[in-house]
Amino acid sequence: MAIDAGASAADGKLRHEFQAVADATNKGARCTAQWFAVPGGPTGGNTTVRALASFDDGSGLALYAGGSFGINTGLGEALRVAKWNGHVWNPLGSGVDSNVDTLAVFDDGTGPALYAGGQFRNAGSVPVDRIAKWDGSSWSPLGSGLNGRVLSLAVFDDGSGPALYACGEFFLAGGTQANRIAKWDGATWSPLGSGLSGSPNSLVVFDDGTGPALYAAGEFFTAGGLSVNRIAKWDGVSWSSLGEGLTGSTVRDLEVFDDGNGPALYAGGAFVTAGGQPANRVAKWDGVSWSPLGAGLAGGTGPGAEALKVFDDGSGLALYVAGQFTSAGGVAASRIARWDGSAWSALDSGLSARALELATFDDGSGPALFVGGQFTSAGGIPSNRIAKWQGCPATSTPCPGDTNGDGVINFTDLNAVLTQFGQSVAPGSGGDVTGDGVVNFSDLNEVLSNFGNACN
Repeated sequence: MAIDAGASAADGKLRHEFQAVADATNKGARCTAQWFAVPGGPTGGNTTVRALASFDDGSGLALYAGGSFGINTGLGEALRVAKWNGHVWNPLGSGVDSNVDTLAVFDDGTGPALYAGGQFRNAGSVPVDRIAKWDGSSWSPLGSGLNGRVLSLAVFDDGSGPALYACGEFFLAGGTQANRIAKWDGATWSPLGSGLSGSPNSLVVFDDGTGPALYAAGEFFTAGGLSVNRIAKWDGVSWSSLGEGLTGSTVRDLEVFDDGNGPALYAGGAFVTAGGQPANRVAKWDGVSWSPLGAGLAGGTGPGAEALKVFDDGSGLALYVAGQFTSAGGVAASRIARWDGSAWSALDSGLSARALELATFDDGSGPALFVGGQFTSAGGIPSNRIAKWQGCPATSTPCPGDTNGDGVINFTDLNAVLTQFGQSVAPGSGGDVTGDGVVNFSDLNEVLSNFGNACN
């Protein structure tokens, strides 16, 4: 199956033409932000990616996905939570027994670990009650856990040291009364005052100029007994409101972004007013007052904006918003859009169905924005519930698809894969560009997907 280096002149001409097409369509295109599929993503009906986070378990930084799915990997099925190292998917033990809704990294004093929250009751064979810790090799509980679904996790230092905060639909944490939000210090659970009156969907840390604080948002109207509209601030001692808050419907996510006027807190959801003025599904809090983001989001059904994330695709830092909408600021935008601080823009033709989560991660080809949800295509490219949006990749070694380390993906690399196709080799050697120890279609796809790219 090898390509003969001494091919005929006609074959050489064909190679030259193929190389020219590859250079034009791949190398040039890679320097303009576009969509890329993530191979081997979740498939099947009712499959959803709900959570994404990057974590280093000691073997290198990887992207972790959680949700309601199964992924068949070479090491077994990854149930509802999985690890993507940039080449292949791996399970986390035997997974968990129900949906994962949120992921976060926290160091409880024994080293950084990945924490998962959701509806599950068991992680592997360990009873955990809706929240669990993955240290890279095994699952463990956080005390006796929580008695209801966990929807968001965040790390915050209230002055007594960093701790993990969880919010959701529970009212007991470790057996202690904790209304829908609680703090885990690595050993015990504790409440945040009298908690929240309804379900919070998101937590984030933000400094409005008076010091870092924890912000919670969702579908609740009191915090610590204080009247609030779907969003509140916890300073470590007490709750406070953010002006008139948000009205109309729920808040789904929070993010901090500096549009050039200083860091501000951004909220996304299905609400229609912020601080008493129109703000369609997305709004900005500068620490004093609320303001809309142009005409906001429109179209679609359901919660509107589901996820917010700051990312630079090569054209400058911007706020990316994903969810269930069809336009942003009057611009056609299918379920995902970019806000640069003054105007909205679309990400190509967008996504084929609802998006629920955004995260940034470098899989070795440069920083990218990863999107998870229920879609099966991104920018018209088949993508099973997870895809990445990327600009011109940063120079990196190794280079995806580069078998010989010369910084260019060309016929030499293709020849290496075809020569060893179907063989088991030392992981990462020869034509094994994905590092799984077998030269197969994954390696061929990696070379062809990057054919013509130069990494230095």
